[in-house]
Amino acid sequence: MRDGIPATARDQANRLNLAHLIDTYEHKPNPSDDDQQKLEGFRAIRDKLNVQNGKQPPAFLLGVGEQGQGRGILSFGDPDTAKNVSAYVPGLGTTLSAVGGKDADRALNVWNAAHNADPTSATASMVWLGYDPPPGLEKLADGDTRPLEVTGTDRASKGGTAYDTFMAGLRATHEGTPAHLVALAHSYGSTTVGLGAQMPGGTGADDIILVGSPGTGAANASQLHIDPHHVWVGDAENDPVSHLPAKGRVTNDLGGVLAGATAGPLGMLGGGYVADKMYDWFGPDNQLWFGQDPASQDFGANRFEVADGPENSFQSHSDYMTDPGEKDAKTLESVNNIGQIVAGRYDAVTRQESR
Repeated sequence: MRDGIPATARDQANRLNLAHLIDTYEHKPNPSDDDQQKLEGFRAIRDKLNVQNGKQPPAFLLGVGEQGQGRGILSFGDPDTAKNVSAYVPGLGTTLSAVGGKDADRALNVWNAAHNADPTSATASMVWLGYDPPPGLEKLADGDTRPLEVTGTDRASKGGTAYDTFMAGLRATHEGTPAHLVALAHSYGSTTVGLGAQMPGGTGADDIILVGSPGTGAANASQLHIDPHHVWVGDAENDPVSHLPAKGRVTNDLGGVLAGATAGPLGMLGGGYVADKMYDWFGPDNQLWFGQDPASQDFGANRFEVADGPENSFQSHSDYMTDPGEKDAKTLESVNNIGQIVAGRYDAVTRQESR
């Protein structure tokens, strides 16, 4: 997947490559589970392209490959000619099939929301799977330990480097007046974009949108190589991922539990309790697993309104980019706000108080 090549040429080449990959993987002898998962992903992308054929917005296959867990970049609208361009990075458990499935749908939902916000301006909205997110937690039941890598930043750091390169390529191939370029990220994808934004040169985006974020590794939005007034955070109050405890707190509490182990179960319970209280008193405020809570006042970003979501459920972690044509108004404020930001209509964004 080479960056910096015009979208039309990339689309033509990648459609040919997609057909080749499907044929290759369909005839692989003794395919592994990972091989089968890639084949399902290639087929899903093919099917999504077929469904979108002849419709508006047109679909462009900007990247597809067999590297790692599989690669796929699907754009709705031409990023080389659009005034507003959004590149969405998904997170934990994302497979190649999602590029032709739910994450393609989310990118299309963002396109519709941005188009509704400004029908007079061309928009391109894409899903970017140019890295290997940690596999879904269900893999643990099969003895696969790779999902545990979600607790670290190695995959996010590598993804951030690749994302920065991709964004620079979008800038290089855009025709005419520079596009309004938006980095959009969900869940572990927000950590990926956050780390990429802190690297030399950053993402090159005009706006950064983080939803359902467990943290970016940054203490303040000003560290993302962008004006903090152009960093936006959507965070449902009942989203468990955006309330993950700080890594420091977990380490601290575990130390207390182990310290009390010599006194038996009650000592472990007491040691953990005391350690947790000590962290409350002396530890840093508003910390998540990967650092400062992006929705906190200390982080310094704009927090936009999203629905709280159902309690005791992961559903609220998945409702940030729902179909703006749905009738459930409770879930629409998030995607509509994202659409306003992508369209550059900041005054129309409904705000929410920071934590």
